[in-house]
Amino acid sequence: MLRATLTRTFNVTIVIERGAIDRVGEIVGELSPYNVLLVSDREVTKIWAQRVRESLDKANVPLKQVLVPAGERSKTLRIVSRLWKYMLKEGYARDSMIVAVGGGSLLDAVGFVASTFMRGCRLVYVPTTLLAQADAAIGGKTAIDFCGKNTIGTFYHPECIIIDPTTIKTLPLEEVKSGLVEVVKHATISGEDFFEFVESNIERLPHDVDLIEEAVKRSVSFKLNIVASDYTDEGGIRALLNFGHTIGHAIEAASNFTIGHGKAVAIGMIYEARIAHELLGFPREQLERLERIVRKLDLPTRTSILPASLLKHLRHDKKFL
Repeated sequence: MLRATLTRTFNVTIVIERGAIDRVGEIVGELSPYNVLLVSDREVTKIWAQRVRESLDKANVPLKQVLVPAGERSKTLRIVSRLWKYMLKEGYARDSMIVAVGGGSLLDAVGFVASTFMRGCRLVYVPTTLLAQADAAIGGKTAIDFCGKNTIGTFYHPECIIIDPTTIKTLPLEEVKSGLVEVVKHATISGEDFFEFVESNIERLPHDVDLIEEAVKRSVSFKLNIVASDYTDEGGIRALLNFGHTIGHAIEAASNFTIGHGKAVAIGMIYEARIAHELLGFPREQLERLERIVRKLDLPTRTSILPASLLKHLRHDKKFL
């Protein structure tokens, strides 16, 4: 019997700076792609994807552009198949690059396309929502929804992640608050320092780009440290990042995605913290601090969805024990 241990190092460049959206062409140009497929949805294209395209054109990067549905509707086999077919028809290859501009759902779907097309083509993320900047773009997980949320997916890192905190200014306040849920998640599981930063600034955070930029930097740094030690989610420590998501994903699916990711994870965090309090002695004081933060973001802490319905969807969750 022959045994071998095969390892691979993933190098990811992460740019976090104001105005980076207009430097995408410069940054991508330095990576020397054969050609580029720019993927976004119509709403993002009105503002940010158009700016990205202009930047790429200015850098003389050869590209074409495809639009996909916004939100969770992009995470389907139909949309993925459409992108595969388009790339084959237009002569894209393994050394081609996809530049995905948008929120977490779009990055999930486009990352899956990149990881599977020709067994993996080149990939750059330009996240434009707070949820994507603080969490979804980081970590190398891709997925589409199939008989459940995120049931089909891969681990695949982009070469570069370009984060411009000023994109948050164009988001509705409700969406900013929902995106902050991922920051709250990271703060809760990382330790007192980050948690106190969020807790003491929670009322200003949704409105202050300086604070948001700092929160994103802290979230990215924390998540990268976790991912680096448990890349494929098998060593146990990466399970920390699932806080709020096991129940949260079930809430999303049970509501037929009428409850958005941020709100669902907010409820999931509270439910899971309450379970931890009852079964594992998680301090009540910490639970109450978390509940106060969620309420100050005007996010829900409970759902009317019946437990039986949640349990049905939990059984499809890849993390369900």
